[in-house]
Amino acid sequence: MAGADAPGPSWVDALSEAYKLDAPGEEWKTLLEICDEFGLVETTARRRLMALIRDGMAERKQFRVKAPTFGSRIVWHWRLLKQ
Repeated sequence: MAGADAPGPSWVDALSEAYKLDAPGEEWKTLLEICDEFGLVETTARRRLMALIRDGMAERKQFRVKAPTFGSRIVWHWRLLKQ
């Protein structure tokens, strides 16, 4: 195979980097955490959060976090922006 011994990143390194876990800071909350904190259902909370994003008062970002059983999964997190 041509280039098999060429120096450079390996597939293992590339995949490890792609699937590393993120650590959201304290200011980031999941939708379920926001629902619990304010006593809202998911639909209402999501609608209000999207309105805050539209008005430039909040942002959302995906983080790869440890799954409850095994592996990892991508979860949206939200935070309020400082005004």
